[in-house]
Amino acid sequence: MRWDKEELEKLYWVQNKSMAQISKLYGCAEATVRYTMKRLGIPKRTRSHAALIARGKHWNEEQLRTLYWKEKKSTHEIAKILDVSKASVVRYFRRLNIPLRTKEERNQLAAKKLSVKKGESAHNWKGGRIRHSSGYIKVQCPNHPYADNHGYVLEHRLVVEKRLGRYLLPWEKVHHIDGRKDHNTDDNLQLISPADHALYTKMCAHCELRKKVRLLEWRIKQLEQRLQYKLSEEV
Repeated sequence: MRWDKEELEKLYWVQNKSMAQISKLYGCAEATVRYTMKRLGIPKRTRSHAALIARGKHWNEEQLRTLYWKEKKSTHEIAKILDVSKASVVRYFRRLNIPLRTKEERNQLAAKKLSVKKGESAHNWKGGRIRHSSGYIKVQCPNHPYADNHGYVLEHRLVVEKRLGRYLLPWEKVHHIDGRKDHNTDDNLQLISPADHALYTKMCAHCELRKKVRLLEWRIKQLEQRLQYKLSEEV
């Protein structure tokens, strides 16, 4: 009998037929199928994989791709669903030619899941809204295409995106009209070009007019203190 490796591999790994079932199809002994698979270099299933199929918990390629790539589940989480080891899941993926995530992709996904888990269980949880060290407000939005490694997006960008009905491109800038980084109302935000944003930022932080205003405020405060002191002496 002439054996076709691709056909035999498809029966065993794709259709999940046992050696006994394959032997019935070909009308030969089970030992012959086992010997032929070994000769053709077709690996055998692990015990956990065989037990999985025997329990009727077989998952086809499409279902595994959905769990892994669309639902963003890890191989460890899939192993728990299938009640098998993580190593068995990885081997199964390789046999079905399902690509695995890179190390960087795994780290980013783990960071997003961890930030959500930590945030919701923390005693000071504020609904996924935090203040960044730069003074800006960030909102947790893990499904946003431009979210950071922890799943957060700048709130002022989200407000403008809602107004425009589209995502802002990375090079588009949003200016706070009153200069307050945490004042993210729609009427206080202006979408401008990167060049204009650099100019606005420079003017808001270092312009001569603002320096003079701060100096005058300090001078007024000093005069008020002196006046209050004189009034207290007269009394």
